[in-house]
Amino acid sequence: LKYYNYQKSFFKLGLYLVVRKSERPIGVISFFSNDGKVWLSPGKGTYGGLFLIENVYLKELSEIYKFIIDIIKSEGGEILEITLPPENHNSSINSRHSWVLWSLGSVLERSDLNHFISVDSNPLETKLNYGNKKRLKKCDNAGCHFQRVKIENLSDIYDLLEKNRALKKNRLSLSKNQLENLLELFPESIEMFRLLLPPNNVMISAAVCIRISKKILYVFYWGNDPDYSNFSPVVPLACGIYSYCVSQGIETLDLGVSTLNKDGNFGLVRFKDSLGASVSRKDKIRLDLLQ
Repeated sequence: LKYYNYQKSFFKLGLYLVVRKSERPIGVISFFSNDGKVWLSPGKGTYGGLFLIENVYLKELSEIYKFIIDIIKSEGGEILEITLPPENHNSSINSRHSWVLWSLGSVLERSDLNHFISVDSNPLETKLNYGNKKRLKKCDNAGCHFQRVKIENLSDIYDLLEKNRALKKNRLSLSKNQLENLLELFPESIEMFRLLLPPNNVMISAAVCIRISKKILYVFYWGNDPDYSNFSPVVPLACGIYSYCVSQGIETLDLGVSTLNKDGNFGLVRFKDSLGASVSRKDKIRLDLLQ
């Protein structure tokens, strides 16, 4: 319920539904709305939808979604929008959910490319393209070193990331206070990293990551100080995060979406490709409940 309450703080209305089988809870789904007509899952976050802790038959899954839709309609809902997990997170389960929602009348609201790196025993350096291998060597020769950091470093990390976004006239999706709140609520799920440049140990790149599950680490924010772009310091930062994943038994490093619906951020796509990342689809579907 902690994550539900966190999301609810951004909305006027919220619904938290528990799916039970023989009185045993087997799944949850939450929705949020400001007007009672359009309901979103998630309200805030990378993806939402129905989370089940055990498998159900396809017919049962369909019945669960029909029940959920009836509840939303009873609350006055007219539109239901769900951002599904990236396909690679669990392609078999995701495909079942997508089909059931399609069979109930959903349409594709948007589709994005989501980059991810499969973690194995080979270091990320072996997956980089030639240019990034040269950039990594430049940082190594300069003595750059990677660190995992704690919550007391949040302010400096946030300032660097904000400076990075400002160069392209963008903003971070969360304020510093909102990110602090997230860290305080979920200290076991948030990881922060930075890359330092000697001799003064200047922070030249940093990342805030979320442990979505035991097997997946999601890069929520990352970036470099624009004053040190000549080092391309996100490359060694990525290598450090990848090594952390290896040490923790994490199987997927999720780099997030690289497109914005029909607007392709081709430079970002090219950069993530150059890190050796693969892509999968991440879809947002829409159900018109009045039809």
